[in-house]
Formats: sequence, structure tokens, C-alpha cells
Amino acid sequence: MKIKILFWMICLFLPNLTFAADALSCKDTVDRRANLQIQVLFSAQNKHCFLMVTSLKKPTMVYRDYLFSDDGNFLVFNSLSEGEEADSTAAREFYFFPRLNTTPTYQWNDIDRRLEVIHTNGDLFYFDYDNAQIKGIGRGEVVVSSDIIKENRGGVEFLNYQGLILDAGFAVGHSPTTVASGAAIFKVQNGKSCSLLNRDVFILTSSQDIIFRYQDADLVPFLDIRCPQLQYH
Repeated sequence: MKIKILFWMICLFLPNLTFAADALSCKDTVDRRANLQIQVLFSAQNKHCFLMVTSLKKPTMVYRDYLFSDDGNFLVFNSLSEGEEADSTAAREFYFFPRLNTTPTYQWNDIDRRLEVIHTNGDLFYFDYDNAQIKGIGRGEVVVSSDIIKENRGGVEFLNYQGLILDAGFAVGHSPTTVASGAAIFKVQNGKSCSLLNRDVFILTSSQDIIFRYQDADLVPFLDIRCPQLQYH
């Protein structure tokens, strides 16, 4: 079951993405400290890079893992129970901007006992060695619920983020961005937000591929027109 769920996570993002990763900076790797495992995966077919952060100790099928991808995506993956993936798995998606680096990278901090993932926007995401959960972020605050249930939408929320973040929503059994009418909410550090539809920012193909529509240079004028209250420059 664990292998099937991890496979679902990876396949969710192997379809076409806007960004292309550098194979030299994204080499297939599995690395561990204490209860924490990070796996780097490079898709040679689509030239995309993924970092999966998982716990090595999963006594039950109720757990939370994480996935970074080279287009700025950060996915919170929930395994809610035993059973079929359509009913027992869920995902919450965020995107972080601007995307400055071609791939997410990582480093171990043995002094503070935390894994530090450097996302494509240059920000640091911190994960605890022992519980394998996100414990902090460089440019804002993160609140993590101990409960892994549908009602808390993944159980991870970012507050007071100093930059542009896209909250792409939560869904059970599939990626929330595959729902064309779903809400895509842009948020900025001044507390303002702008709610659009997934179809406004993602291309959803007939085969359920997910393509982010905009490079950063194109995203700025798009938001100036559609979300002028954000004042994102």
C-alpha cells in the first residue's frame, strides 16, 4: 500500500509542467537521518525534478508526507486510512514565487536536527529529524495539525508569508488542481488575496495533465490585470 501511495504522488506530477529541471543538479538520490528520508527523483522523459520528504516509521496508514517540484509546487500528501486511494488519500497544493532556481535542493543541519529544503523560490523549508514533519519556513510561519483528517484540509497552513504564494486547494483521491472550477487563491505579504479559478492559471488536458500557464515574467502582468489589489511586483 505504501508503494502504491508514493507512486500516486510521483505520477501526479510527472505530466507536463512549465519548468524544466537541470539533470546535473537533480540526481536520483535517497538520503536519511533519524526518522527522516528525502528522495530526489529526476524524470528523464519530462526533465522535471521532485523531492519527496517522508517518515521512515509509519506504524499505521495514517500519515503525512511532502513533495516539492521544480515549478514551485509544494504538496502536502495525506494518507487517511487503509483502503483504496480514491477514498483514503488526499492532497493540498501550494505554489511559491518567484521561481529563481531550476530545482529544489536540500541540506542536513545536524546541530538543529532538521532537514533544510531550499525551494525554487530560494526559501528554506525545515523538517524535524524525529517526526519528519515540517516545522518552519524562512519567510513566514507554518502551522501543522497533529490530526491527519479531511476536515483540516491537509493540516498544514502558511501564515504571514513574505512573498507570493498560491493556495491551490485540497482534494481527496486526486490533485486539487485537476478540478477546473476549483479555487486558486493568490496571497501576498500585505494580507491581501485574490481568488481565481484553476482554469485561469492551469491548463488541464483531457488526460488530466496539469500545466502551469505562466512563466514568472508573464505571471506579473497577468496578476496586475486580474488581481490589482495584490500589488505584486
